[in-house]
Amino acid sequence: MDFTFSLGFSEELALMELTSVSGQTPEKVGDHQYQVRLPGFSQMNYLANRLGGLVEVVDSDGKMVWRHSAKAWFKRDRGKPYSDRHKGLLPPKIARILVNLAVGRVDPEGKTLLDPFCGSGSVLLEAGVLKMHLLGNDLDPAQIAGTKRNLNFFGYDSKLMTYEATALSDHLNEPVDFIATEPYMGRPATRVDRLPDLAKGLMKLYLGCLKDWLKFLKIGGRIAMIFPVFEYQDRQYKTSTVIDDPKLIGYNIVAKGVIYSQPEAKVRREIVILEKK
Repeated sequence: MDFTFSLGFSEELALMELTSVSGQTPEKVGDHQYQVRLPGFSQMNYLANRLGGLVEVVDSDGKMVWRHSAKAWFKRDRGKPYSDRHKGLLPPKIARILVNLAVGRVDPEGKTLLDPFCGSGSVLLEAGVLKMHLLGNDLDPAQIAGTKRNLNFFGYDSKLMTYEATALSDHLNEPVDFIATEPYMGRPATRVDRLPDLAKGLMKLYLGCLKDWLKFLKIGGRIAMIFPVFEYQDRQYKTSTVIDDPKLIGYNIVAKGVIYSQPEAKVRREIVILEKK
C-alpha cells in the first residue's frame, strides 16, 4: 500500500531519517513529499510515530491518515521546566531525528541510548518517548539537575552522570546500544578570528570521545553525532574530518555531509553516523 509522507523543515535531514527508519529509498512525488510502500496502516502508524521530520501522511486515495501532534512537540520544546538558552537548545524534532538516525530500523523499545553531552535532556526526552533505556552525561551539574527535572516532568527514568565525555568507559559498567548527541561546540560568543583554534581544540575533544566510546558501544551499535562547521576568511573548518583519523579504525562511516542550520546561525551543523565494526 502506498503512503505519501510530507516532511518538515529540513527536507534533506528528514529524508535521511525516513530512509534510515523505513529501510527504503522513498520516491519524491512532490514538494517535501515522498512515497513509501508499506504492508498496511499499522506499519504506517508505527513508522509515522517514530519520525521527527514528518508532518502528515496521506493514503493512496489522498485521504489524510496521520498528522503529527504539534501540541505534544511544543510541550517538549517550550513546556519543559528547565532550559538554558545561553547554552543552546536542540529542537525536539532534530533530537528525535538524531535518535532515529542512530537506531535505524531496529525497534528502539528497551534498547539503551546514551547522550554523553546531554545538556537539558532534549535527546533523552525523545528517546524516552520511544521507550528506550536512558543514559545521560554532562560535566555541568546544573545541566544534569535540569535534565533530571525535565525527565521527571515527563515521567521518564534515567541514569545521569557528570564525568568527562572522554573517559566514560571508566564509569560505565554496561554496554550501550546507541549514542546520539550534540556535543560541546565552544562558547557562543567566540570571536571569529579564534574559530580556527576552536575547531582544532574541538577536534581533539571529539577524537578522545570517539576513541573512548568504542570501549562500551556494542558491535553494530551506531553513533549519530552533530559536528560544527565554522567559516572564517572564506575558509571552511569542518570538525567532522576527525572521523578519518586512523585511531578510529574501529568505526564504519555510515553517512556524513548532511548539513543543517537556522538561517541566522553563525555555526552550521553536520550530521555524521558511525557504526562500530
